[in-house]
Amino acid sequence: MAARCCNYSTSRVDIAVQGRTTVRCGGCSIGSADISVALVVVDVQEDFEPAASRVLNSVLTLIKKAKARREAIFVVTLNGSGPTLLPIKKSLRGYPLAFRVRKNRQGGGVPLSRAIASAWKRGLIQRFSKLRFCGLYTSMCVRETFLQTCRIALKSRGPADGTALHRGTEMVLAGRACTDGGSSRSNALALQGTRERQKNLISYSKRGYR
Repeated sequence: MAARCCNYSTSRVDIAVQGRTTVRCGGCSIGSADISVALVVVDVQEDFEPAASRVLNSVLTLIKKAKARREAIFVVTLNGSGPTLLPIKKSLRGYPLAFRVRKNRQGGGVPLSRAIASAWKRGLIQRFSKLRFCGLYTSMCVRETFLQTCRIALKSRGPADGTALHRGTEMVLAGRACTDGGSSRSNALALQGTRERQKNLISYSKRGYR
């Protein structure tokens, strides 16, 4: 899965020093970039209305903060479920560290990890210290994408395996920018269950069960 940026043209990195870089894509430049942190937006698409609109403002707030900190942003979409909501597309227009990732099933961890590897090989990002996940639905697509990415990272040696993901990458759920399509209580339970599963994965990994 090729990582695409800005107007989906190839970017290049001009200067890279200690995880911060000046990135230019065509005629645009974003200056200093914290390319060791990324935001992952999952399935905020038109076919998932009205649930998508419930988290739209929270997701836009995270995108605004990520852009201000010059972080990478990966937008994961489910094929056949319509485009990403227009306000999100507009907010990312012209931003060189925005990458589109397409998936064919609930879990998008595999295509996401491929997009991360592609961006790393192009020199657009460095070893990730943190990935922050948001979107919908918490008990399905967000959960599966989050846990799949956790499993991949726990087995990865980072650059030695040709990717920015590694065992030390912190994976977090942005709970306020996630929805399960129902009540706040159902969303909270879905978040809790996903975090418990993440703890189990980390525990098993430390004990050698991969």
